[in-house]
Amino acid sequence: PKLVFSPSSASSGTYVALCIDSDAPFASFPLLSPVLHWLQAGLQAAAAGDGSLQSQETTLAQWAPPRPPPGSAPHCYVVLLYEQPTDWDPLAIAPQGQSMATRARIRFDIEAFERKTGLGAVVAANYFTSN
Repeated sequence: PKLVFSPSSASSGTYVALCIDSDAPFASFPLLSPVLHWLQAGLQAAAAGDGSLQSQETTLAQWAPPRPPPGSAPHCYVVLLYEQPTDWDPLAIAPQGQSMATRARIRFDIEAFERKTGLGAVVAANYFTSN
């Protein structure tokens, strides 16, 4: 996914982005929620100056496109952006530089993840729905 800060709010910081599905497998029965759909660290303002964020780091959880099951109501996908701590350790999340396993993405505990990685408050958020 392409992330863009409005140019007036872009900074020289480094960011971590993640996207979760809060409605898996069904909005009326979110037994597996939230499901992590993407995790990317090392995001910085692109040289183009258009507010877009880019990363040269390995993606910690590859983008999994929305795929609500047939018959499901639209799912809500939430994208969160955090400032990346200076002591960020991607190997604590994805050992040997591998992308996170599917099992680790189901019932993703955002609060535990924030504590483990030292993330602070969310600096930006957005969402979309898909069915």
